[in-house]
Amino acid sequence: MFAKKMAITLGVSLVSLGAVAQNFSINAEFRPRTEYRNGFQRPLTTAQNPNMIVLNRTRLGFDYAGERLKSRLTLQDSRIWGATELKPNVPLKIFEAWAEVGFTDKLSLTVGRQALAYDYNRIFATSNWTVDGQSHDLALLRLNDADLGLKADLGLAINNPSDALSEPVYNHNTKLYRHLEFLRVESRFADMLKVSAIMLSEGFQQVDTVPAVTGHIGRYTTGINLELIDQDLPLTATLTGYYQFGQNPTTQKKLSAYLLAARVGFKPAEKWGLYVGSDIYSGTAEGAEVNNTWNKLYGSNHSHNGSIEYWRTLPTEGLIDIFGGLTTKLGKLTGEACYHIFLSQKPMYSAGCTGSDLGSEIDLTLKYKLSPFVNFEGGWCTYFCSSNTELLKNVANQDLRFAHWAYLTLNVKLELFSHKAQKVAE
Repeated sequence: MFAKKMAITLGVSLVSLGAVAQNFSINAEFRPRTEYRNGFQRPLTTAQNPNMIVLNRTRLGFDYAGERLKSRLTLQDSRIWGATELKPNVPLKIFEAWAEVGFTDKLSLTVGRQALAYDYNRIFATSNWTVDGQSHDLALLRLNDADLGLKADLGLAINNPSDALSEPVYNHNTKLYRHLEFLRVESRFADMLKVSAIMLSEGFQQVDTVPAVTGHIGRYTTGINLELIDQDLPLTATLTGYYQFGQNPTTQKKLSAYLLAARVGFKPAEKWGLYVGSDIYSGTAEGAEVNNTWNKLYGSNHSHNGSIEYWRTLPTEGLIDIFGGLTTKLGKLTGEACYHIFLSQKPMYSAGCTGSDLGSEIDLTLKYKLSPFVNFEGGWCTYFCSSNTELLKNVANQDLRFAHWAYLTLNVKLELFSHKAQKVAE
């Protein structure tokens, strides 16, 4: 009798679960990247030796999707080969941990640690190139109306360093906000033009030497992106414009800065493509009382301004990146070659520099897709320094090595388990 009751109870439970459509999957990522650094991010002198380094990232992800509910948990181990002992005691990190509640088919709320990526990774990026990546603790209210072709994201965050009963000092090198609010809206027109706009507000503390919170300051960023998306045309184009105002959180000076960017691509043949473009980041002129230097915020350092990352931190005088490139796809192999010319947006004056020449760069990239789960990526870059580059990088009047950098990445992404339960008709 007891066994019969248990069987009935188990059967009812399985039927109840099967009555709701549920998807559950477990996925894994294994990504080691080997780099040869002989001038990566800055030139090396002949007194310094090049370095070979392996950066390794492993992720294990759990995804759930049911009626009115989605969730994701991504565990991450990121390390440099040899930086941990043979018997390490290092806990796993959580890269993402969020739940999304659907109020309707068009409106949802996502709460928890989540990765953000918008508009060519200029303001928010997952920073996938880095071994750690980048994610935020926040609440995200999302509207997605396919009928109107409208998407809108409203994000809210408040950060604390500990479980405090009164406002604590939150000063992560003044790089991370105490609170954050943003609204991003995206729409499409006539299936050929995508328009997105964002307004971002960041709050920072004013902290004295005690330390104690003496006040609060704000930094604000707003902008728009236009993208030509007509698949029938052999032409692609993007146009970006952003403006920053408020106060600089480090110097507390009045802030007024901008970013302008444009890129045009042309595909003369199925397997070949060409592109040209320019990024202009405003800078501060000598003696200016207002800070006009653009801040990259939480965007990607690797996606723009050259892969060798000499300008991951912009010069005080700003930066102009003029670039052009060639792309190709031959079966499972894709390649890209790009040439950059760098100039300062304002005449150089810091570190004893003069003029505006900041050198140039060549980037070469190859990708090979071995299977749906395994692909390789490799690249080689070199930088041609100007005298200003050497002054800014603190290597002027020294014997320098030929600056170049190469890498090879193995990307393995697997779906370890997948379960899909279809909704049972009532």
